Amino acid sequence: MNIRLMLIVVGLLLLAGCIAVSPTPEATPATPLQPSPTPTTQPRPTPLPASDLTTLTLWVPDVLSGETPGEVHPTLLAQINTFSRNHYNIQVQVLMKKAEGAGGLYDLLSTTYSAAPAVLPDLVILNHTDLRLAAENGFILALPPEESASTAYTFAREATVIEERAYGLPFLSQIAHTVYTPLPDVAAPLSWTTVLTGGYSLLFPLAPASGFADDFLVGAYLGSGGQVVDAEGRALLDRPHLEELYRFVGVMAAAGLLDRERLATLADAQACWEIFQQEGTIAAQPLLSTVPAGRYWSAPERVGLVAWTPTREGQPFALAQVWSLAIVGNESAHEMAALELARWLNARGQVADFSKAVGMLPFSQEALALWTLSPADVAFLEQLLDSAVLPPPKSVDQTVRRALQAGLDYMLTTEAATPEQAATHALTMLRK
Repeated sequence: MNIRLMLIVVGLLLLAGCIAVSPTPEATPATPLQPSPTPTTQPRPTPLPASDLTTLTLWVPDVLSGETPGEVHPTLLAQINTFSRNHYNIQVQVLMKKAEGAGGLYDLLSTTYSAAPAVLPDLVILNHTDLRLAAENGFILALPPEESASTAYTFAREATVIEERAYGLPFLSQIAHTVYTPLPDVAAPLSWTTVLTGGYSLLFPLAPASGFADDFLVGAYLGSGGQVVDAEGRALLDRPHLEELYRFVGVMAAAGLLDRERLATLADAQACWEIFQQEGTIAAQPLLSTVPAGRYWSAPERVGLVAWTPTREGQPFALAQVWSLAIVGNESAHEMAALELARWLNARGQVADFSKAVGMLPFSQEALALWTLSPADVAFLEQLLDSAVLPPPKSVDQTVRRALQAGLDYMLTTEAATPEQAATHALTMLRK
């Protein structure tokens, strides 16, 4: 094919909406990707025929959509377009999928792996639970050894490293902390005691539609020493820690610091943050609200001061959801090109811009530095990320959350309920 004809073909591809990308000439050849240590019993997909043009498919969860639901965020598309200007022999198709559950990313990955390998993606963004399942079943590949040290945060390594091999590049995190109305000469509301002495009214999702306790309640329990899994891997709740948690809630309610009817209308931490932005500095009572970290730090105007979810002794603690870039094995040229694209998207400039656009946090300190935060802000976020842990394992998560929520409901809706009775009710629900 002569040069003129090649330029015409490439131009037609770009007009058709395909995004052309290829490895940069300066890139060092990557270490070949390795199969899972526990390969699936199903055969791997048949390799695609070799071609001068490599076509990649990227599956993106709908939690990363733009303002229009179901559409890929324009910032992500712009980054791929920028990448394509320096590349010519890879085209990228970006498809949005449901994030979780039936018809979600992992469900589609597992059902199409053998049945329809031609429609498998080359690169996929998975949450930490689905990434582990995908690795264990051989749907994604281990990354080169140098990728295992791609983040300094323990929870991110735990989310992506299995048997000392990384299966994903930690990309974005969903994590919550609190924001509060500052009061003169009053300690920050970090512990249950300082929340009470400061007279803070709480904003958190009291009755989620799912019936499962919100991260605020789970974090208050876990951050105060509670456990959720026993030695055999079964769901567990500690009675002493349950009683302490429900006693704190009961005292808050008795002091008029919990508006049960109002809190029951709040669907998530974002709804709480919206109220705080309106009332945080004008409410008659000081407010303490849960807030999505990415939404708070990317807001044009940040109201209030920040803290972590209050725990019994005031120890920093947070729960974090991890989204990672993972490679689906197909054919070596595709694997190397997909890894090149993943590294580009996860570079500090790109991830700093995209994380801010979608209201999540990046994992690298270099990316956070591009958010133009003050040294005090950076110090808080580093402490928050250092103290973050993954949510309860999927095998026990819903059981634990349902029981915690049941105990909370009992404490707040049963006349003359005691913390001991609420704990008993939660433990009863746990065993059902």
